[in-house]
Amino acid sequence: PEGPHQLLGGCVGGVLALMMGRLLLETGGPPPHVVLLDTLRPTAALADAVAAPRRRPRSVGRPQEGRSPRVRQLMRCTPRPFAGPITLFANEVWRRDDPALGWAPFAVGGLDVRPLPGDHGTLLRHDPETLAAMLDPVL
Repeated sequence: PEGPHQLLGGCVGGVLALMMGRLLLETGGPPPHVVLLDTLRPTAALADAVAAPRRRPRSVGRPQEGRSPRVRQLMRCTPRPFAGPITLFANEVWRRDDPALGWAPFAVGGLDVRPLPGDHGTLLRHDPETLAAMLDPVL
């Protein structure tokens, strides 16, 4: 496929966006620009954490369960270096430990880290207009 391409993935979808970007690179096209929206680098420990039951309000009426086996499998994958540019939007809570959320060693095509206010769920649920304004100059 001809490019240029831009791929965006949020949370675990960011891992998929990088995998798709790698496939596009393997076709011989130009490096795609990948935008990661609050995507932690996959690790076995993270996969174990997402397997744990999630907290849900009691009113939902469904039993608590961990994330799907596919999500756990994605979070266990070992990332390979990516030659295209990556823009990472990282929430202020997760940035405290590592501003690049573990991606710096894999972003050989460049890593632009941009701050997101709040925590992992805040911006999408409570302020989508701010998120859209932050994404607009990048996409």
